[in-house]
Amino acid sequence: QKDQNALIRHEMDFEIKAYKEREEELARNINRQLFIRSVLWKILGFFVLIATFIFYYKQKQIKQQKRESQKSLEEAARELAHEQLNDFKNSLIEKSKRLEILESEVELTANDQDLENLRVKTILTEGEWVKFKELFERVHTGYFTRLKSRFPGLTQGEIRFFALIKLSFTNKDMAATLGVGPGAIRTMKSRLLKKLDLDGKLSLEEVVEEI
Repeated sequence: QKDQNALIRHEMDFEIKAYKEREEELARNINRQLFIRSVLWKILGFFVLIATFIFYYKQKQIKQQKRESQKSLEEAARELAHEQLNDFKNSLIEKSKRLEILESEVELTANDQDLENLRVKTILTEGEWVKFKELFERVHTGYFTRLKSRFPGLTQGEIRFFALIKLSFTNKDMAATLGVGPGAIRTMKSRLLKKLDLDGKLSLEEVVEEI
């Protein structure tokens, strides 16, 4: 009975030892898998971080390219508008010069209808003013808004007068464009200086350039 008990005890010790070894092996396997899983998650996280950075960088590049493209388009549009505005200005000046030549070369009475029709076509009409104003705003963005903000009491005619000064029209060209005499231009400048309380402080041209 003693021998049998010893044998049973020995077998149990052997089984317990084997069980502990299997348990230790299982624990090692679990730890190994956890380590591998942790490494894989870290690698995955690293790649996600890299991908996020690349995506963010590419998006930033795309936005930068869009801004540069938009800026280039705006500059091209502004240059085109500037050319169109210059052409418009030159056409007004050219028409006024042709009218002056006709008046000096041809003897026409004040009631002559042909001359009157030519004068109407030469001056800056309302239809032309709308086109002129649109081109002017594309070149000098926000100028009329700033002008009205600084001098809210200006009339439409005075605003038009400011725009012509901004484009460096001479008194003679302004007179022809607006359909008045050169003396009227000088009078208008003097009245504007008094109206805006600028008499003796700044010239009208300096005020125009400040805005």
